[in-house]
Amino acid sequence: MSDDYFDINCGVPCNLGDVNDDDSLIPGDAFCAFQIYLQGGTPPAGTAFDNECALIAADINCTPDGITPGDALYIFQGYLNGKTLPLDCKPAALPKEPEDLTIHINSIEGRPGDEVVFTVELDRTGNIQAFGLDLGYPTELLTFVDIIPRGLTKGWDMIKGYINVDGVVTIGGFNPTVNENMNTNKLVDVIFSVNNDANGNGDVWVFNLTDDLSQANSRSGHFGTSDEDIRLLGGLEVPSTYSLEQNYPNPFNMNTEIMYQLPEAGFVNITIYNSVGHQIRTLVNQHHSAGKYAARWDGKNDNGINLPSGVYIYHMKSKKFSMSKKMLLIK
Repeated sequence: MSDDYFDINCGVPCNLGDVNDDDSLIPGDAFCAFQIYLQGGTPPAGTAFDNECALIAADINCTPDGITPGDALYIFQGYLNGKTLPLDCKPAALPKEPEDLTIHINSIEGRPGDEVVFTVELDRTGNIQAFGLDLGYPTELLTFVDIIPRGLTKGWDMIKGYINVDGVVTIGGFNPTVNENMNTNKLVDVIFSVNNDANGNGDVWVFNLTDDLSQANSRSGHFGTSDEDIRLLGGLEVPSTYSLEQNYPNPFNMNTEIMYQLPEAGFVNITIYNSVGHQIRTLVNQHHSAGKYAARWDGKNDNGINLPSGVYIYHMKSKKFSMSKKMLLIK
């Protein structure tokens, strides 16, 4: 082993890949390398991974970027392939995509108290196995809630978001194999709640791209507050099909959103019925341009009266599309 991988403070060898310093290679070593990335290069305090060798042992892909999700991937692959310690320092993999790959974030509007979803997507499909990025957002308007894997990352072994610095979500993930779903360019959905006192607008953007996205460009999105119950969700392209999505959140207490899309302009009606089929609210009844939309329901009928807990049905109808779904209101 090279002297480069001896910890000069404790005088003991630091095996590449052995992040918990227990002389064995386990999936937990990969998990901790990933946590070190998410936590801004700091081992989780008070754990077996908070040791003198962790930062040396975790940097297995030997890049000047420090510890990234790619390191976690290489450690996990070493475990799967029955490798023994110390692992070889694996040179950083070249990006699998040309330098003109671009990451986009949609623009969106929301009302105080709503949850809104920003989709991080590529401008085309890509062979992605490990990536990391920081996503910045206006804290006076938005509060981070969660990330949801989409398309290219659906079913990954590890994908997560973590707040290190106010206004920045560190997002990363890795998977031993490339997702075979090559008909999508979506990476993750990032869910935020709109602050109750939010008023104004601001940008949402990505930076510090790593691993398979290290050469990509980025295009920021935009958020603004709105008093409208029906809003257009910005996106990269016009939808190719009609769809009506499950409302979110569901079950819900006060407010929920119903997302739907149209591949062409036309008149749209979305009506809400109670469990015995009585019409109680006309939510949408207007002409739309092609695009993706979200309609907000506050759990009231057409007369502004709060409705009781129970199952409700919402039905979307246009010239070429008709679909119904159920939702649960809980008081």
